[in-house]
Amino acid sequence: MLFRNLLIVNAILFLPFGICFVFIPSTLLSLYGVNPESGTIVTSHLYGGLLIAIGLLSWLFREVADTAAQRAIQVSFMIAFPINTIVHALGTMSGTMNALGWSAVIIYLLLSVGYTYFYFTTPKEQVV
Repeated sequence: MLFRNLLIVNAILFLPFGICFVFIPSTLLSLYGVNPESGTIVTSHLYGGLLIAIGLLSWLFREVADTAAQRAIQVSFMIAFPINTIVHALGTMSGTMNALGWSAVIIYLLLSVGYTYFYFTTPKEQVV
């Protein structure tokens, strides 16, 4: 798999979820078994905005060949996605989310592995 393809997958996953969390958070939260209360809705809107930003960043960076820029994305996602994996796993295990929460755990886990893989296998630029 090419790094470009991982970014495209990231964008395809995050943009629709981000849009849903911004525009129909109650519906999406209900699918995950989360009670859509006012505080949860506001948090969902914020989370949706961040998912949209990550999706757009992934989409716009898919053609960037600059190694330093690619490594910056890899490090950022390599740190953030494992955190989200743990948060979703804890939320699902505690019963805050239903079994559908495991789908988010798997998605974040696979993306974490992908970005970590590319970080450690992509040659670093030589600084002169």
